[in-house]
Amino acid sequence: MTDIDPLIAVSRVIARVALIYDAAGNSVMVDTGADAQALTVINTIRNRVHRGQMFSVNLVDLALAGDASIDILIQPNRTDGMYFVGSVIFGSDGRIELFENTVFSDKGTLINQINCNRVLPLNSRAVISQGPTVSVDGTKIVDKLVTAGGSGQRVVGTNSVTEEFIFADKNYLLRLTNLSQSSTTISISLGFYEDVRSQPALDAIVVA
Repeated sequence: MTDIDPLIAVSRVIARVALIYDAAGNSVMVDTGADAQALTVINTIRNRVHRGQMFSVNLVDLALAGDASIDILIQPNRTDGMYFVGSVIFGSDGRIELFENTVFSDKGTLINQINCNRVLPLNSRAVISQGPTVSVDGTKIVDKLVTAGGSGQRVVGTNSVTEEFIFADKNYLLRLTNLSQSSTTISISLGFYEDVRSQPALDAIVVA
């Protein structure tokens, strides 16, 4: 009897079958052998876009006076988590702070949210607003400086900072401060999807 290399045997089994999970964690077995039809694998973000669960918020070229700040209040309103990614571009030296467990008396002006899937008319539970009346900032979990290149009239504010988080069911405050004495502009791009816990621990495709 010919001995079989266990590594070869395992690799052949792995290449033959895959489990695909849906939003509820149910799985279906798919044949991925040589005679099977092609199987497309997409990442989590694209999967959420297809499911209508990915949302975008953009604020472009906001005017910000010297030494002034802009506050963005984020209320996930979810007990199952919210994936959040934020990117900020400063036109001068700036500071980015993110607080958790913010207390406020007025949420300010609502910011329009865009569902990245333009076919599915789904709305998020999250509330995102600008200019809230804040009584307690909360616990600071991000504190970063953004430094523009050059000096004097040659200052170039193309520097940006990106952060990723899984938010809990708490209030969050994003504070952007212009550290220059001169006025500047900033641009903010926020993306998020909800219902994080419905995503299987082994994402998208699990090889069996």
